[in-house]
Amino acid sequence: MSATRSRTAEPLRGDQTAHSMGLWGLVLGLIVLLMFVAGLSAAALYLEAGQPRDVVTGETSAGWPPPGIDQPSRLLAGIAVLATIGAAVALTSALRRIAAGASQQATLLVGVGFLTSIGAGVLLVIDLLQTPFGWDDHAYTSIYWALTGATTLFVGVAALLAASVLVQLLTGVIDARRHLELYNSTIYAWFTVVVATLLLALVHLLPLVGGSS
Repeated sequence: MSATRSRTAEPLRGDQTAHSMGLWGLVLGLIVLLMFVAGLSAAALYLEAGQPRDVVTGETSAGWPPPGIDQPSRLLAGIAVLATIGAAVALTSALRRIAAGASQQATLLVGVGFLTSIGAGVLLVIDLLQTPFGWDDHAYTSIYWALTGATTLFVGVAALLAASVLVQLLTGVIDARRHLELYNSTIYAWFTVVVATLLLALVHLLPLVGGSS
């Protein structure tokens, strides 16, 4: 992205081009968050793989989740992932509309993205509140709470970013030439889609290979 989209970037002389500091800050932040997500994913895989396997050790497999702990429905998590995709699509469309000078359409699309992100977060909170187990009952339950909770935080940040962009659009701060905030929020929205898909897949699909269904 050209540095001319940022209100705080210094103009470059000649044919030089560069990305704005805001974009570089986002990229560096996403790299750090990616390492955090990788750590959560590795923990889930490690704990599930560490369950006893009677074929190898002669022990009775505890299963994932173990007997006595019912796995919650995948419905809410699945709808939440679809909602994050919808929010990212809405922000992407808004970015195209603001670049074309259609600020009212962009504002409406950002509003849709904000509400959709809020909906995804609410679904995940409801999912946690409805779980029939505590976070400390078993390694499985800890992973369920940790990964679903982390996903909720990512979705919440996406909603906050969309809300801030919405305010800036309504007050006329963002326009066709200066829309770095919307650009960065769109990138983060798609990052949230990837994170939500990965973490919730580990939460709800690992039982398929861990002795439960």
